[in-house]
Amino acid sequence: KAFDKKTSVLHYLVKLVKRNDDSLLSVRDDLRHIKDAEHVVLDSLCSEIQILKDEIDPIRDTVTLEANRLEEAGQLTQMTLKELSEQKTSIRNISSVPQYNQVQHHTGRTPMERFLIVADARIEAALAFTNAVKSKFEKLLDYFGEDRGMASNDFFGTLNAFLVEFGEAME
Repeated sequence: KAFDKKTSVLHYLVKLVKRNDDSLLSVRDDLRHIKDAEHVVLDSLCSEIQILKDEIDPIRDTVTLEANRLEEAGQLTQMTLKELSEQKTSIRNISSVPQYNQVQHHTGRTPMERFLIVADARIEAALAFTNAVKSKFEKLLDYFGEDRGMASNDFFGTLNAFLVEFGEAME
């Protein structure tokens, strides 16, 4: 606070921004999703997705044993056309080079095997996405000069509090 007990550094900053470049006053509009981001704990989200990935492996073993048992007993049913169209294929990569002549077909013999193929692909995609977000968040922390160990909800909570106070100072 200044000598008049009313003006703060933030009020002075707003006054300078209004005088020099009032387009900067729309910073709250540019960062409107900060309030939502404040409620996301990125580390927790990443670890929960990793737990899902780790839990799918023992399930796969059980489902494969059951499919083998059904196949040996001759109790497997034919896939419907809809189930066939939902099957996954992927291009094999060798040293990050796609081998387009080596397509892998991921088919499941039972509904549970087919479910696991789709679930595994989606969990892998979610894990890759959250890892990319985590990397970008670390770069954001570096940009703001914060410790890389800072929780995402703490960072965005602080930023949201600043934006609220900035808005009050503008008014």
